[in-house]
Amino acid sequence: MALAEKEQEVRELAELLANSKSIYLTDFQGMNVELVSRMRRKLRDAKVEYRVAKNTLTKRALKDHGVTSLDSYLEGPTGIAYDKASNRIFSGCNNTSVVVDADTGKIVASIKNGTRVDALGWDPSKKLIFIPNGGEGNVTVVHQDSPDKYTTVATVDTFAGAKTIAVDPVTHNAYLFQPERGPAPRSRA
Repeated sequence: MALAEKEQEVRELAELLANSKSIYLTDFQGMNVELVSRMRRKLRDAKVEYRVAKNTLTKRALKDHGVTSLDSYLEGPTGIAYDKASNRIFSGCNNTSVVVDADTGKIVASIKNGTRVDALGWDPSKKLIFIPNGGEGNVTVVHQDSPDKYTTVATVDTFAGAKTIAVDPVTHNAYLFQPERGPAPRSRA
């Protein structure tokens, strides 16, 4: 990607951050083309924009909003959501996710969750954060009581490896994507 393209991508990401009710960035490693295409169709049907961005460009877009406290969390697979109403950024991370005040860049809350977290979902009207834990095979559900107070309300069992999530803001359904696993391919030796 050329420098001009990167600069344009950062501008677009910064604008998306500023103008969105919710933003989800997810890692889709291990998903084949068919699964990604199915996920994109479901998101499009739910009127959800799906976009892929590099962590380095996301860091630059967040920095344009004065937020640098998430930099250490934007390493490897990461999920981010933004709540415009409370001006809070949610960053899904292994073991502990964080909530950041977008104006000050300060971490205002920490949320204990499982491992292999690379995404999170946000339902702005229900004020619920969904944090899928691919290692444990569950989703931590957290309620935003106020901009700086969060309560874990449930841990819902799913499947080990199910960790990419999308939330439909109309139906309030959360969708997890689980790669189908079958027997290992035969050795060609």
